[in-house]
Amino acid sequence: MKHLLVFIYSLFVVMTVISCSGRHKDYPLAMRQAEACMEADPDSAFACLSRLRDSIAYEPKGTQMYYWLLTIQADEKRYVLHTSDSLINAIVSFYRKHGDSDKLMMAYHYQGCVYRDMNDAPRAVECFLDAVDVEGTTEQNTLLGLIYGQLGALFAYQDLFDESLEARRKSLHYYTLQKDVKRIPGALRGIARMYGIKQELDSAVSYYREAVRVAQEAGRAKSADDILSELGCLFADMGQPDSAKQILLPLYKKGGFHNVELNLGEIYLQEEKTDSAELCLKQAAVYGSIYQRYSAYLSMTRLEVKRQNYQKALDYAFRVQELSDTINTQTRTEAIKKVQSLYDYHHTTQENIRLMQENTVSHYRLITSILILILVIIATLYWIHRIRMNKKTAIEQERQMSRFKDYQYRRSLAYIWENEQKLKELKELLEKTGKENDELNRRLLLSQKEMLELENRQQRVEQANREIWETVLKHSDAYLRFHRAASEGHSRLTEDDWNELHAAVDNAYPHFTDRLYNFYSNLSSQELRICLLIKIEIPNKGMAELLNVSPSAITQARKRLYKKISGEAGSGESLDKMILDL
Repeated sequence: MKHLLVFIYSLFVVMTVISCSGRHKDYPLAMRQAEACMEADPDSAFACLSRLRDSIAYEPKGTQMYYWLLTIQADEKRYVLHTSDSLINAIVSFYRKHGDSDKLMMAYHYQGCVYRDMNDAPRAVECFLDAVDVEGTTEQNTLLGLIYGQLGALFAYQDLFDESLEARRKSLHYYTLQKDVKRIPGALRGIARMYGIKQELDSAVSYYREAVRVAQEAGRAKSADDILSELGCLFADMGQPDSAKQILLPLYKKGGFHNVELNLGEIYLQEEKTDSAELCLKQAAVYGSIYQRYSAYLSMTRLEVKRQNYQKALDYAFRVQELSDTINTQTRTEAIKKVQSLYDYHHTTQENIRLMQENTVSHYRLITSILILILVIIATLYWIHRIRMNKKTAIEQERQMSRFKDYQYRRSLAYIWENEQKLKELKELLEKTGKENDELNRRLLLSQKEMLELENRQQRVEQANREIWETVLKHSDAYLRFHRAASEGHSRLTEDDWNELHAAVDNAYPHFTDRLYNFYSNLSSQELRICLLIKIEIPNKGMAELLNVSPSAITQARKRLYKKISGEAGSGESLDKMILDL
């Protein structure tokens, strides 16, 4: 029984694998034929696909989706405008769920093409960016080149020229990886155009020349001539008529280049060769685009004014006005389309966000409220704690500063002088008390006098000891080493040198470091070193040398450190005085 169950289970697994692997193993012959000739002959590819239109509904879902994707691809390559996004959206949705990354990238690409044709540039850009985010195989380099090329065109359409240039560079990168010599010249020309728009004309010329070279080496003469015509027109715009004519004249003889006719006409007009100018400009005025015809008629108006043929000039001027009105109408229409597509995109995006919020808000409202409440409580408690700690720190700092100032005063000459004054007063009182025979008062005054004399002696002894220790410090190896390093402008001091200086300062000024930490417990090692250097009277510039920073950095650090220690704003000199007195 056990062996039978194992056999049945194994058979089920094998059948599942076979069915899954065979589901998309072989597409119908017409689809495979369409794939094979899609690049070279999209019309034939479309004809192959058309033969399956009636029977495709009986194929598996994956085959159907790929069939419709190929149909959209064929339409794109046959320059058929896309007018609806419903089919491509269904295809994208299918490949999102079924995980075929190469086909998903392809679907996103054609979704972008559909929105491009529907004049929805923002959504088209979004689709192309989604396409490049898909991790496809290396075989997709050509498709990535196409996608970035589309992005470059859309960015330029929206006047985002830097973004367009970057996208076109990436397009060239992927075509180069694929060694796609058919598309590399177009990518180079796109980069050249962007440099031309940005008025970086040397770069534009360089890329145009490279595009011509690659096209010629690939045997694509028509493409090379098209690019050459743009290069020649660029030279004309740059005010280099000789370079322009060298390129444009051979193309003019071949015919069919209306931008060549227009630019040659302009050059001849500048050279006063009116007959040649008229011939070229008339050809551009008849066969060129609306913008070329506008420029041609404008130049022909100037030409007839030079000939003093004012009636003809007036006729041409009327044509210029008509074309200008048409161009303005088209420009306004185009601008309205841009604004409308941007509005529609934002409106759709906002609507989608609103619907998502409505679908999720009921699930997360309670959790969000609880989290907010917890955060508010934590923030309030933390805020109260910080206020208490700040108050406590400020009170303690003020207390420390008060004790420090009192300590400084008691060690000062002013304090000794004050005691001397008190002693004089006590002596006078003693003399007076002696005369009055007030023994109790006299003893009290004698006791006070002895205490003041003792305190003064102690202060003088402390000062003497301090001077001795300061002398010892100034003759110590550490003191001399640091002063020498500061004056010579180099810092080769080790951690041991700093430790030795630290010990020497604490020996000369007992509890110096402890007092510093009493004032500010979070003193960093760098700040402690600044205090040690101040204590041994290293100047600002010398400190900067020893600590490998700028003098201005030392000045700012001293100001900040004074504020940390004292709790009040002050200058670097205020810190120096405090440290020297400590």
